Amino acid sequence: MREDVSRVTHHVSSPMKEGSKYYPLYSYLKQSDLDELTLSLTEIEKIIENDLPPSAHKRRGWWSNRSEGAVQANAWMDAGYHVTEIDLTAGQITFRKPGLVYHIQREGDIVLWNADLVKALRYHMGLS
Repeated sequence: MREDVSRVTHHVSSPMKEGSKYYPLYSYLKQSDLDELTLSLTEIEKIIENDLPPSAHKRRGWWSNRSEGAVQANAWMDAGYHVTEIDLTAGQITFRKPGLVYHIQREGDIVLWNADLVKALRYHMGLS
């Protein structure tokens, strides 16, 4: 039995459009080569050259990694990041490049599917 290690970091959405309120955040994150970075809400407002809505300061859900219906989430997800920590009291958001690692087991030319592979495939296809 052969085992390969692969990594999935794919996100499916329509591309972040230049001119969007959150495009500067997308651009900032896209240019970063860090696997993780923490930004204050004030820093994010400076990056986007605009105020965040009140809900961004009060509701954790605003920072969720939704693949549809949230322009702000597309900014970080299209740049290859997910929000992993939200500290609204301190006003800090941590972005991390997701790196779902999975092991592919094979017997000859046959891939032996397991729960981790199915999860990685669903993630790759934008279904989870």
